[in-house]
Amino acid sequence: MKKLLIKSLRIGLLLGVAGVLWTCAKKEDDGICTETCCDTSVVAYKYIKEVKNAEADYANGGFWLKEQINGVNGVIVCDIGLEKTNNLQNTFDPKNIPNSPFAYRVSGIIYQDINGVSIGGNNPIHYIRLDNVTKSK
Repeated sequence: MKKLLIKSLRIGLLLGVAGVLWTCAKKEDDGICTETCCDTSVVAYKYIKEVKNAEADYANGGFWLKEQINGVNGVIVCDIGLEKTNNLQNTFDPKNIPNSPFAYRVSGIIYQDINGVSIGGNNPIHYIRLDNVTKSK
């Protein structure tokens, strides 16, 4: 009886894990994902776009992209991928945006916080799950 109970618990645990993985994948397919997409600080994210080698400047945990995405230039780095910014130098100067060097190239997935959080009441906050960052040549 004890072996049957343990076996049932293991099967239940495996099914639960599989359900969680399928649910997140399903939500990501629908454009909405929970903390496994970016981090645990926000309940849900909306997939916006994948970027590859986008020109950007770095500033304390975020990037200022040369090209606007979904109406914004600024993206915050997700907890997933944040370690890739450990040795970056701040290159963004908000007082000198027209002459920005765009010293980095970033690749990753852009998400929007769908909890209604915004900057200045107009622009939703965007995040990047950073896959790669390189110094421009």
